[in-house]
Amino acid sequence: MAIIAHMHLTEQPFDLSRHVPLQRALFELSIIEALATKAGPPYEQFVKDAIADAGVEDLHQEIIAGIQDGPWWIDLSADELSSKIFNELERPPFADAGTKRSIRWSALGVRWSVEFDNTYADTLVGERLAATAQIILADLALRDPVLLPGAVTFSVAAGTPTSEMDFQHQQGSDGARWEVVLPSIHIRDRDEYDRIARETLAVVHCAVREASVLPDERLESMLFEALDAGVLSNILFGVPFDIAYADSTKADDFARIPRSERSLVVDDGRTPAPGPILSFPETAGLGYSVEDGIRQAATRYETIPRLLRSTLPSLRRDYHFQETVQALRADGWLDWQILVAVFNVAANARMRSSPPPRSAEEAQRLQERFLAPEPADDPLDPSIFAPGLLHEALMMSLGSTLHNWGLAIPVNGVHPEALRELLSRRYNYGVDDASHIDPFEPSSN
Repeated sequence: MAIIAHMHLTEQPFDLSRHVPLQRALFELSIIEALATKAGPPYEQFVKDAIADAGVEDLHQEIIAGIQDGPWWIDLSADELSSKIFNELERPPFADAGTKRSIRWSALGVRWSVEFDNTYADTLVGERLAATAQIILADLALRDPVLLPGAVTFSVAAGTPTSEMDFQHQQGSDGARWEVVLPSIHIRDRDEYDRIARETLAVVHCAVREASVLPDERLESMLFEALDAGVLSNILFGVPFDIAYADSTKADDFARIPRSERSLVVDDGRTPAPGPILSFPETAGLGYSVEDGIRQAATRYETIPRLLRSTLPSLRRDYHFQETVQALRADGWLDWQILVAVFNVAANARMRSSPPPRSAEEAQRLQERFLAPEPADDPLDPSIFAPGLLHEALMMSLGSTLHNWGLAIPVNGVHPEALRELLSRRYNYGVDDASHIDPFEPSSN
């Protein structure tokens, strides 16, 4: 399709000296043809016919003839060449020749996937959604939506031309999953094009919102900035993806494309590495400053010992807890992290007998009790502050740390490990510290 577009849209399209991208495309086409020939049916004849239909046979042969010492792939078997392509491109060759399609890429720390049945109707809406998502993410990369590391998968199907868009969110162990139905385009009308583009954009926007820790109003503002900058025009680019695809590949031609259940190489689910602009941002996150990080640490050193007025003195005298402190420090824990974990274990232990709140007022009272100082002279048993429980408590406290930076946990929750990675890499979590007296030293009593 790209080569056909080149032939129609560029001046002197057959002049290789003027069109370096065409040289690269034809070189890659040569590798595709070599693999198809080595693999045999159903790939071989289809690729040869595609080269002939594109009218680039002579250019293709010119590229092969110009390879010094001959093509490097001559002596490779089909399996060897397939594996080499997979290792270099990080996607299996002929991945679109099966009964299922999966388009994968990485952007802003998230592994994105669009999955659909390899039918004509589903391919039109599936590739449209993938193209829209990639355009939106490229624009948002310039604005920093502060996405959590993880995975987002769209499972897409085509609706009828008059059906309504529908999408549902599911949270799985491997990340967020969206079940999406997108209507197909049934009339060639500008208003219809805009409607389809906006509905597809809405699906991507909701997925980004669920992956972002920005407050809703900040993310909405970011999206409006993108719209004002013309991102919708980039999505349409004259005509919607569906129309451009349908004009170049008719339904009957698509149906004649051979399919194979046999993959040349097993797809292990890897995702191609992103380019520099789309890599996980290594810059400081929105609202972060070293001064604020140190101030937050100092506040914890000042506040938490007062809240643990009964339990902390007891822990300072406990030999086993002192060993735990030393082990956690050796693992890289800062003292304020240990304090936060101890406080959460203690507060949860005291709240265990409280019934769930039945109203906003009851929830507020429980929160106030949670953050209140312990009763005097009522220490908790030191044995409950085991390393495993402390680690769990620290992970559960990450949401509070996120709020300290003016950020918000997505409505459908978050994986603590993803949250910790974000805070560590963009908010210096576990690095920023303040000078302090050892809160666990026995002589501190």
